[in-house]
Amino acid sequence: MDELNGMLKPSPTWLKHQRMARHLMQDILKARKRTLTKEMRVMAAHLGIVG
Repeated sequence: MDELNGMLKPSPTWLKHQRMARHLMQDILKARKRTLTKEMRVMAAHLGIVG
């Protein structure tokens, strides 16, 4: 998650088009048992991940 967040500020457009970033975020969200952090919600929204 830290690596994804580190890429968001300097390269938001590039990150949005990275398929691996979306897959990684989907895996994080599926495995997460607790409520999502604000950073997770922001990243999921940026990558276009719903649910």
